[in-house]
Amino acid sequence: WKSYTSKNQFRTLWKTDSMLWAGTEGGLVAFSLQESTFRTWTNTEGLASNEITAMVGDPSGKLWIGFSNGFLQCFDPKTNQFKTFEDLKKHTIFALAIQGDSLFIGLEIGISLFRVSRNEIKETYRHLGPLFHTEIPVYDILIMPDAIWAATEEGIARAFLRNVNLMDPENWENWTSADGLPSGKIQALFEWEGGIYAGTSKGVYQLLFNTWQLKAETLPNVQECTVYDSTLYVATGEGLYREEEEKWVKMGEDLPPCLGLFPDFPFLWIGTEKGLYRYDSRTNTFAHFVVNSPGGSRFADMEVDQNGVLWCASEFFLGTGFYAFDGHSWENFSLTETPWIGSDNFGCVAIDKHNRKWFGAWGDGLLIFENDSTFRRYTTENGYLHGIPNALTYAVVSDIAVDSSGTVWLLNFQSVTGEPVIAITDETQWTYYGISDGFSSLVMDVIAIDLEGKKWIGTRDAGIFVLDDAGTPHDKSDDPPILHLTTADGLGSNTITALAVDRDGTVWIGTSDGLYYYSYGVIGQPPFYYAEPITALMVDGVNNIWVGTNIGVGYFSNATYTQTHFTTENSPLISNAISSLACDLITGKVYIGTSQGLSCIETPFSKPYTQLSTLRVYPNPFFPDRHSSVTIDGLSSPVGVTIFSSSGYRLRQYPLQSTYGRSILWDGKDAQGKPVSSGIYLVVVWNDRGEHALAKIAVIR
Repeated sequence: WKSYTSKNQFRTLWKTDSMLWAGTEGGLVAFSLQESTFRTWTNTEGLASNEITAMVGDPSGKLWIGFSNGFLQCFDPKTNQFKTFEDLKKHTIFALAIQGDSLFIGLEIGISLFRVSRNEIKETYRHLGPLFHTEIPVYDILIMPDAIWAATEEGIARAFLRNVNLMDPENWENWTSADGLPSGKIQALFEWEGGIYAGTSKGVYQLLFNTWQLKAETLPNVQECTVYDSTLYVATGEGLYREEEEKWVKMGEDLPPCLGLFPDFPFLWIGTEKGLYRYDSRTNTFAHFVVNSPGGSRFADMEVDQNGVLWCASEFFLGTGFYAFDGHSWENFSLTETPWIGSDNFGCVAIDKHNRKWFGAWGDGLLIFENDSTFRRYTTENGYLHGIPNALTYAVVSDIAVDSSGTVWLLNFQSVTGEPVIAITDETQWTYYGISDGFSSLVMDVIAIDLEGKKWIGTRDAGIFVLDDAGTPHDKSDDPPILHLTTADGLGSNTITALAVDRDGTVWIGTSDGLYYYSYGVIGQPPFYYAEPITALMVDGVNNIWVGTNIGVGYFSNATYTQTHFTTENSPLISNAISSLACDLITGKVYIGTSQGLSCIETPFSKPYTQLSTLRVYPNPFFPDRHSSVTIDGLSSPVGVTIFSSSGYRLRQYPLQSTYGRSILWDGKDAQGKPVSSGIYLVVVWNDRGEHALAKIAVIR
């Protein structure tokens, strides 16, 4: 398993030796101050979760990390080891502060005290004073030599550490709007030259004579404050500010919303929603550093192109554009960075026979992308697409599919012309289908094309329509009547959420009521029936059907007739809320799009060759101390694989029914699990059709 998450929302910063650490929405990030390079960790590299909400370092150089799901971890950078604590699981950690053996944890219910030496929660302070309600969120904690300060949604609380019982609300002092604070959430607390300051939604406030007073002018949405080069700096939702003569001066006009600050003279480090910035007051310059990661956390749709590149559409609503992943690096396209794409709200993608990428947007029509300098947009403005009722310029493309002839089919959701189905050939011929052709719904969400070339179109309110264009999309005269399938034909719901076609011709149907299939004119329910709403469907290289839901993802094996289901509880899956599925048929990698990032599984389910011919065995030579395994590639299905020594002794055998895709992995061991010695080995592959292939592999220890 491997997780890919957006890691450029730098929420909290900390420095140890030559590394700057950042907690992000997608995991832990380390920035080398010497090499200006990043290293990252997600749940597949040891993190308890991916959404980091708080972080602090202790005197030994270890990092304490808090997560949105209540997990707490201690990370030792010297050993790269994590220690996980689940005492606060299912709570939300907002803040961490450490003093000696005491780690104070800000939660949605108050403050917990964690004893570091004992690795345990000692007590929880649920009532932080007589003026506050019980169990309110604590967003920041400030530890002074003699007192603890807490920022809450009802004001600010303070207790002296000499008090033995902080669970008694009478031992807490409170300040509220009656004492000068603005109403609402207090986001940050900090100390400067003996004074106490608070960051709020209205600006920075200072405690003077037991009353909170606005410092300088109003500032919007203060996230954090710090002192750098003897000057007060403030991170806000509108950028970075510093105080000059009782006024706030905005720094860096192009800075995105700022979330965190860490002074380390001669530099000020700034965590933002779009990466890490470094400010140098000596030259008044900024440097920008970005983690190589997807441009967002949402993956509404995905397709693998002819070069093995994964293309991802972010989301129809509040999207972040689209992203491309070549197996090593991410390339991100958004309105901010690439304004020519015309929209951030892309929710579907398809690859045509020319390897062009077709993206559908919610409100902004269609984008056909070849490269950064070659693209075309189709909207209501150039007359190809049509808007929705009450918004005639708002063109929605809800799904796209490509048939075997190369014709692209797209759904122009709720088209005001009554023609929501469009067939496009070479971008020159556009043919429109709609109400006059036999459709009775305009709210069409998904489309798939079966092995006979028929177009299956799923709607929100009327089940499925099956269009047979007889291979002539621009000639309707030879089309048979449209087939209409609803609950009357066996579907559990007329709300269709996903469609997929397997290699036997079965059409798999996801609905709001569960999973169904259509085969030989009959709708049925599979033996591995899912009763919950289906969010995604996909068929892999060996004809397994993958099913995405809001409670995880699973697949049914056609070879073994078994069902496997993955959740966050039994696997490294990022989130149980599945939004899309894709498979690289060459490598067998399965991509799982979720609401919190992308999970990838390396599987043996690559698409096998139609016949057995030339084998590729790599790496060759194989060094067990450097390589984890040998790939035997070029298999048809089904095949058997045997590995012999140079003297003809059979060391390892993979039976005929144990291989699935185009390749298998050999770990360099014999049938008893013992590593083979250095030498030349023979790989023999055969199938039940009498075909066979040979290859040699050198093992060097």
